Amino acid sequence: EVTQKLAMIRPMTQEEQEAMLKQALEQQKQAASAAAGAAAIAAPAAATAETTPGEPVEGFDETDPSTWGNPGRNQPCPCGSGKKFKHCHGSF
Repeated sequence: EVTQKLAMIRPMTQEEQEAMLKQALEQQKQAASAAAGAAAIAAPAAATAETTPGEPVEGFDETDPSTWGNPGRNQPCPCGSGKKFKHCHGSF
């Protein structure tokens, strides 16, 4: 059975290899641009959360997780407690 499956394998042509390489490069470019865009959006939010550790973020509601933004687990909690998010509102 293994031999039969291995006999079905055919090598890729040069054109198929080039097409696969182009597709992979395009996906890497898209992922890099998406990551750069996300970092640019997250940077101002992270900067404001870090600069005001004792005050809650504008519009923060303890009972509504949609108002918390998207803080990282090790960033300060947006409630202004000074604790890391994972030890405050982000605890499981």
